[in-house]
Amino acid sequence: MPLVSVIIPVYNGAAMIDRALKSVFDQTFTDYEIVICDDGSTDDTPSVLAKYGDKLRAVRQRNRGLPAARNAAVASSRGELLALIDHDDEWLPQKLELAVAAMRSDPEAALLYSDKIVVNEAGEEFRLSEVRLETAHAPTMDEMLARIWPITPSTVVMRRNAFDRAGGFCEQLISAEDIHFWLLMREQGHFIYLPEKLVRFTYGQLFPKVLNRDIGPDAILDLIRARYGA
Repeated sequence: MPLVSVIIPVYNGAAMIDRALKSVFDQTFTDYEIVICDDGSTDDTPSVLAKYGDKLRAVRQRNRGLPAARNAAVASSRGELLALIDHDDEWLPQKLELAVAAMRSDPEAALLYSDKIVVNEAGEEFRLSEVRLETAHAPTMDEMLARIWPITPSTVVMRRNAFDRAGGFCEQLISAEDIHFWLLMREQGHFIYLPEKLVRFTYGQLFPKVLNRDIGPDAILDLIRARYGA
């Protein structure tokens, strides 16, 4: 049984998935498996994944959205720890080594995340991380309910048992499912923040759509208010 399951959702990611996978294969920590959910890609993603053979496990489903793809990959995985990475991002080589060591040293922590380097689709650094001085620490629940906390999925490593208790990502949310899920995870235990920039996060052309919340801006607020109050 691998200690870590690397969870990768992908949809039409044939052009970039190789780069993400290379960053996983280049890790200094090696006790992991890679589980990818192909969320109904219509490009060459299946053939790109097939060339890796038994270096990864690929599951395929009809297009159901990012939250469902992450949940499906987790359901097919075996590790005690779940490490998320999106298909257009990259890890720096010590990402898993540092994250696993921190989680082992604090067995009550439910989730760990780090800072990141923000790059454009050409891989060039072009803006600062959203982590600022006032958010450069692991948050309390009150802090997370007061503002959007700057946690990016590709920086996260979490405990499977906490993920299970939280119920996974909400599949009714097309957007902002991560913001909602971090709150559920914070109920399961405290977080660890690593100030090291361990991920190259691609700020791509789809990201402004997410920021605009143009596919149901009230959905996440309704869920949060129903659970935690106004």
